[in-house]
Amino acid sequence: MSPRIGTAAPSLPRDSVKVEYPEQHRLVLGLFCCYVLAWYLQFSYRWPIFQSVRFEFSLAAILSAVAIFRIVSGVHRGSAPGYLRGWVTALFGAIILALVASKDPATSWPIFIDRVVEFSFMALFISVFVVTPRGLRWFLAAFILACLRLGYEGLVGFMTGSLVWENQGILRLHGPTPLYAHPNSFSGNALGTLPFAICLFPHVGRWAKALLLMQGLFSMNIIVRTGSRTGYVALAALAVFLVYRSKNRFRAALITLAVAVACFVVLPDEYRARAYSILTFEEKEGKSAETRIQILEDAWAVFVENPLGVGVGAFPAVRAARFGRFQDTHNLYLEVATNLGIQGLVAFLGFVTAMLLALARVGARLDRQLGRLDVIRGGTTEFSDHLQDVRFLRATCSAVSLFLGLRLVLGLFGMDLYEIYWW
Repeated sequence: MSPRIGTAAPSLPRDSVKVEYPEQHRLVLGLFCCYVLAWYLQFSYRWPIFQSVRFEFSLAAILSAVAIFRIVSGVHRGSAPGYLRGWVTALFGAIILALVASKDPATSWPIFIDRVVEFSFMALFISVFVVTPRGLRWFLAAFILACLRLGYEGLVGFMTGSLVWENQGILRLHGPTPLYAHPNSFSGNALGTLPFAICLFPHVGRWAKALLLMQGLFSMNIIVRTGSRTGYVALAALAVFLVYRSKNRFRAALITLAVAVACFVVLPDEYRARAYSILTFEEKEGKSAETRIQILEDAWAVFVENPLGVGVGAFPAVRAARFGRFQDTHNLYLEVATNLGIQGLVAFLGFVTAMLLALARVGARLDRQLGRLDVIRGGTTEFSDHLQDVRFLRATCSAVSLFLGLRLVLGLFGMDLYEIYWW
């Protein structure tokens, strides 16, 4: 999706620099943005009329037909590097193998159809329909608007108490839709928006800045009030990374520390105790830490006994039969290992590494383009629109890399292989 800029030297005429993007159909892009809003906000759950006309399914069917036509007709040619396509193929192959050989087919097939297949179409739509900087802006705007709505509902739900009830000994904020009903899922979604709010903020207009700032505040409310210790750890990891990337690390570290201390002081006792339990493993109610350790031990035992995997989503059933305990892995990497086997774990780690490598290479190319544009422009206002596009692409590249890093940290404490994040 990055632009192709000619190899013009400063001595060449300025009009020798050409920017080429694929054709972007606004109607199709608009339909896709509607699908993004409908999917994240779960229109069919909120308004029965959308369910009665099967709005999301119908829209997805239309978009699928258009996407397949564009690929078959040669209008769309994928630009993903070969090594990334190879790892994606390997991961899908591991999932299909685990589906066929599952020890719990009654669970595996619904997960495969309702999650893997459905989410794969979301990935297909992004790759086929978002092909210009303008298209990327519209897609990200739809995503942020959906998250803004969720964040607003989270704030209202906290203030009115309609989304707050006791869980593990404290009052925790829950999500407004089934997709993010669990506090950990709601916290994970809010965390996922922060990299985009932070990285895109300098490269958007005044109104967009206000919306991104609002989303950041909504996200912080969700992360704190859900009482998700996984979210707290990931937020701390994000802060450490931002300090590391800062030009003045000492000042950034002092500011971060001061904000953290201030937040810790003003938080209610129950949330402070929740955060403190990360270090002490002492909980007000229940034995979540001990339970998780037991789950990890059981997951490792199941993996050792079934190195080729037990099947898509089949770990809980296998654990119940083997140990008489029912919870899932609560760890992304053990989820992959137990479900997909050693071959699936290798494919998944290769897939993540390939994505990070592709983002790093695209970022380096965009940096080189920015340097060449500065030379070509020579302090003038020429190519200003294109310069903004390249900066926006570079910021998005950084945001996606940071998003992936957060998911990897969250994966230490939660299982989300079959969630939308990896698609």
